[in-house]
Amino acid sequence: MSEDSRGMDGLKMDQVEIKDGMKEMTRKADIFMLVILWAHLPFASFIATSSYGTWKEGLIASLFICIMGTISFYVSRGTFAHRLLNGLLLLAYSVVLISVQFGRIEMHFHVFVELPFLILYRDWRIIPPAALFIAFHHVLFNFCQSNNLTLFGFPLIAFNYRSGWDIVILHALFVIFECLVLVYFSEVLRKQYLEVYSINLNLEGLVEARTLSLKVENEKVKAYKKALDQVAITVLTDENGIIVDVNENFENISEYSRDELIGKNHRIVNSAYHSREFFAAMWSTIKAGKAWRGEIRNKSKSGKNYWIDTAISPIRDGQNKIINFLAIRFDITSKKESDILVEKQREQIISQSKLSALGEMAGGIAHEINNPLAIISSTIRTIRKMAEKDLAKTEDFKDALEDIDSVVLRISKIISGLRNVSRDAENEVFDECQVCDILDDVLSLCSEKFKMHGISVEIDVIPIAI
Repeated sequence: MSEDSRGMDGLKMDQVEIKDGMKEMTRKADIFMLVILWAHLPFASFIATSSYGTWKEGLIASLFICIMGTISFYVSRGTFAHRLLNGLLLLAYSVVLISVQFGRIEMHFHVFVELPFLILYRDWRIIPPAALFIAFHHVLFNFCQSNNLTLFGFPLIAFNYRSGWDIVILHALFVIFECLVLVYFSEVLRKQYLEVYSINLNLEGLVEARTLSLKVENEKVKAYKKALDQVAITVLTDENGIIVDVNENFENISEYSRDELIGKNHRIVNSAYHSREFFAAMWSTIKAGKAWRGEIRNKSKSGKNYWIDTAISPIRDGQNKIINFLAIRFDITSKKESDILVEKQREQIISQSKLSALGEMAGGIAHEINNPLAIISSTIRTIRKMAEKDLAKTEDFKDALEDIDSVVLRISKIISGLRNVSRDAENEVFDECQVCDILDDVLSLCSEKFKMHGISVEIDVIPIAI
């Protein structure tokens, strides 16, 4: 469907709705006019006739007017014919009042009072016929008065002071002037009503569309919340952190009921694991209007600790002021426990690897240590023989002692390297050292095994100026 066709359909629909609105307004005016007709009956029958003895004529004429109006109301209300008839019946009361008081001039003012009621219909077409009806009355009754004509003995009088065509013309001019004014205002009121009604229709359409949009969005939010409640722990707090709403998952993991949680803050589940600085940083972030995410360890009502992956986001009002905080959380207790178990297993594997490495080196290390010890033992025996024969010379003695010192140093390096390999590196305090020292330690441990396999290792160190 094209935009033009949709626009035409919308215009036709608006026109139909405006016509319906006019009908509704007309029906309300019909009800009011019927009430006005019946309200005239006691005045025209008894009050206005009390000094003239014409109550029977007033009552008969008033009943005829009211009955005609009532029948038309139930048969044709809302139609132009009914509106036209109501205008004539309303001015017929002017005829009755003028007649029952024998043309009293004050009753002629009733014409100017009744005509404005017709603008309630906002239809100028019913005003001229009503004015012509009262003009016809003045012409007819002036003629009857001038010729002393009666109706069943009842005098037909238009004016109580005298008759004359000059008076008829003067009254007609007044009626014509008021008729023109009423026609103008009737049309103005009709246009204003149509404009206001059209605006109301547009507003109703906008409100209906907006309401429908809000309903759709509300259904989406409900669907999101329902889905989120299936997998997540949600908490809503005010701007001060006081809990105002929780879902069932929060009740389950915290072991507190909804009534126990509402009105409290999160200290109720604080495990005292995190520092003050941790929560201060969190509050600083969300108070600044930013989202925060982190892992928190809480404590349930029974004292059991649990871990939650938490995301907190601020909610603002129309003035961009923070009014709530929404926390969405996921239980990661199993994950944290698995991480701890994995870390322990890693440490065990590292420890077992070290022990395995030590076992492989045990043979080589034992050989490395036994050889120096044999040299020390042999050197000591040589020194002992030299001492027995008093053959100890200064140079020879020094050489022997240097051999012992060299061998002891070698044993010390082997033991130091072994200790470094077996030590827990995580708790080790690191010091600055030379790469050469590290290579010496390694070669001290492995030199004997290299010799057994015919491996020769040479290290050239190039000094670098720093």
